[in-house]
Amino acid sequence: KVIGGRLWNETALGLYTVAQDLATMPMHRTGGLISSIGLPAFSRLQDRLDEVRFYLLKAIRITSVLSFPFFIGLALTSSEAVALLLGPQWLASAPVLQILALVMPLRMATSLLSPVLWGLAKPGISATNVLIAAVVIPGACLIGGQWGPVGMAAAWLAGYPIVCVVTLYRSGEAVGLTVREFLGAMKWPALATLAMAAAVAVTRWLLPGSGIGPTLVVMIPVGVLVYAGVMILFDRSSLRETLLLVTR
Repeated sequence: KVIGGRLWNETALGLYTVAQDLATMPMHRTGGLISSIGLPAFSRLQDRLDEVRFYLLKAIRITSVLSFPFFIGLALTSSEAVALLLGPQWLASAPVLQILALVMPLRMATSLLSPVLWGLAKPGISATNVLIAAVVIPGACLIGGQWGPVGMAAAWLAGYPIVCVVTLYRSGEAVGLTVREFLGAMKWPALATLAMAAAVAVTRWLLPGSGIGPTLVVMIPVGVLVYAGVMILFDRSSLRETLLLVTR
């Protein structure tokens, strides 16, 4: 927002701000809860790294099961979501929301790492991770912002995967996990979401000009059924542990 404020007029900045607020709202709503629960929990496990690894991967699996379909679904229905939540006057923010939503599952996953590192009395690694992000993302946004709000959103999409991999690598070294193990915990939610996206895209193609309500009424159940079906077939255990958590 600071960079955008220097580059754009008030209209463009408003469109970007609205899209960013919508995309990041779930993460901000859950961030404090994750920190308040995760920090004391992992503090008690400082000397039991096997359990830290187990619970950290479980947390990433559950977060991925929930965040991948939600945010990619938001990206696929960004126009409908903006029109429904904010009104048609904000439709110009939909492309920005669409791009920003694509990177949110990775941001949700990496947000779990800081409480773990602080709980293990390794705040220096967490602080350096934040510093790396504070260099890469603003640099990318300064370049992408030359092409307006969509360009800055694209800068997030290009820059954050780099930050994510570096953060996973540095944090993984502290707890004895590899980037491959972290990505493995996200694998099936991501692949199931790809199948969901394909099904939703086909459904949209079959329903041209149906209006916001009818389109969402059809696309959301199709997406849910396809995603759940793939998860049941290939990663039932992750789906089960997620359902057990959210239905408590």
